[in-house]
Amino acid sequence: MLVLVLVRYGYVERPNVPAALELIDRSPSEGPMDLSRATYFLDPTVIIGSRLQI
Repeated sequence: MLVLVLVRYGYVERPNVPAALELIDRSPSEGPMDLSRATYFLDPTVIIGSRLQI
């Protein structure tokens, strides 16, 4: 089963993907999800700062 889940966290929040997956409504899925066997593909966003030059 392939499921796309988008979870957003703020800058100072600590991501907890398993806890976020527990909140998913599983009724429209194709069957039961075994979160202990899930594979995660994470895409971290990196923020690069620069100095504003006027």
